[in-house]
Amino acid sequence: MALTKEMIWKAADELDADGTKPTLANVRKRLGGVGSFTTIQEAMSEWKNRKQQEAQPLIDPPPAALAQLLENFGADIWNLARVAADQALDGKRRVIEENAAQIREQAEEAIALADSMDAELNELRAKIASLEETAALYRELQAKYHALEERAELELKHQKEHSAQEIHRAVTRANEKDSEAIEARKNERQALDRAARAEGQVEALEKQLGLAKKGK
Repeated sequence: MALTKEMIWKAADELDADGTKPTLANVRKRLGGVGSFTTIQEAMSEWKNRKQQEAQPLIDPPPAALAQLLENFGADIWNLARVAADQALDGKRRVIEENAAQIREQAEEAIALADSMDAELNELRAKIASLEETAALYRELQAKYHALEERAELELKHQKEHSAQEIHRAVTRANEKDSEAIEARKNERQALDRAARAEGQVEALEKQLGLAKKGK
């Protein structure tokens, strides 16, 4: 929602009713810290002019006695005119002084508001710097995490390759041992066969020797 002068006037009226001086900084604070300096200053100038007009007393028309005196005493006209001129001059002087005081007050309020906005700006800059520092730290940690992740992936790949090689060597050794065992069992069977044949031959020779002895 755009900030309107009615909203600014309402905030100034509330501050004035609370007994708080409606300076530019106080009005901006009352509005929640929103609104530009130019917008608030222009609205507050109108608000102060309106308050001054409301505070001015009503001027009664000149009494009839004065008109009668002017008519009756023409010699006093110059004196009265001079007095009126002096009064007008005094009135203008007062107006000038009031305007000067108002300008000084507005300048002081503008400086106070500028200081307030400058403090807010410095606070925002500090927050931005803190966020940038946090972001830089996050990027640094993220880079370290990625580096560790890549290193872990390389180590895992190396371990897998090493494990695959070890498994291959173990399988190869197992196959070699199986071949050796098969060959050993084959040789064992061959040796048993040879022993059986030799035993048969021995038995045959023993029979032949026994028959030869009986024939004698």
